[in-house]
Amino acid sequence: MSEREEGQTVDLEMLFRDEVVNSEAVDKAIRESGSPAGTYTTNPEEYPLNVFVEEREEKDADGKVTGKRRQITLTGLVFATIAGRDEKARVRIRISPDVRQAKEYDADTWTGGYLNKPDSQTKLFAMAAKVYEATVKDKPKSVVALVEFLKENPFRVRTMVGRDGEPVVLAISPTRGR
Repeated sequence: MSEREEGQTVDLEMLFRDEVVNSEAVDKAIRESGSPAGTYTTNPEEYPLNVFVEEREEKDADGKVTGKRRQITLTGLVFATIAGRDEKARVRIRISPDVRQAKEYDADTWTGGYLNKPDSQTKLFAMAAKVYEATVKDKPKSVVALVEFLKENPFRVRTMVGRDGEPVVLAISPTRGR
């Protein structure tokens, strides 16, 4: 940061000239300000999940539209006790009934290739269906039935801390005792 003389008034123009010199400290502050990684539980009675449905364009590595994919996004608060502290986190769970393979990346750039495993939306959709099956003791009859179940019943989500400090959902599982 630039040095200022004591008593000098700071104005917006001076702030714009300042540099962010410690990007590691900025990244650390973002990571540490978020909710810790762990296993959280939804609480639909007090904090129901919001559901958004959309159809998104899919593109190849060159940006050409190759098709469409249905996506269901559930957002809301989840709760846990981690290291003796009550925690809450805001999560976004993206699932899709349209099966796709995981994309292969080099650093943060898609190579245009695919891995021999399902992508996260496919995986989380399958896990959600297994949560339904474990709880209801039957397979979901439709995507709508599955989504309504997720909105109305508690389930667990395992998270990690993403690059931006926000929780990333890795897995969905039934609550214990069900």
